[in-house]
Amino acid sequence: MIQATKKDVFEEDSKSAANVVGTRQETTTRTESRNITDDPIRMYLMQMGEIPLLSRDEELSYAKEIEATRYDYRNTMLATNYMLQAAVSMLDKVLNGKLRLDRTIEVSVTNASGKEAVLKRLGPNLETIQELLKLNRRDFSEAIYKKNSKKKRHEAWRRMVIRRNKAVRLIE
Repeated sequence: MIQATKKDVFEEDSKSAANVVGTRQETTTRTESRNITDDPIRMYLMQMGEIPLLSRDEELSYAKEIEATRYDYRNTMLATNYMLQAAVSMLDKVLNGKLRLDRTIEVSVTNASGKEAVLKRLGPNLETIQELLKLNRRDFSEAIYKKNSKKKRHEAWRRMVIRRNKAVRLIE
């Protein structure tokens, strides 16, 4: 028969308590190291820190390239008949007071004189754009009519392109 004294039991308890404390400490360090790789934000920031930043010249170069691309994209999109019609419709609503000017066109809300200047130009510009679109519809019919000579059709297309570019500049 094995007999345990109070001293033996206390030593065993203190050993198991030390193991428990040691296990907790190990667990804490394991979770800390695991959190570094489990935390998506921390992982993202660590990965982003490894990527070199742009120099000032590179940043300016990319900014200019983005601006030029946006300008080309806007002009290309606005040069389509569908977008021109939509822009005319929207600007007509602004002129008639159905849409707010500052939410439709990039105009400062506090700059009252700028708003007045835009509204003053809007009426005549809209009339000009509508006339250009009307002439483009006529030239389109002429350009697709197969009985017209190739030269006559080509000239109609050329006039349409010129008018579309004028309309884009007026809308801008």
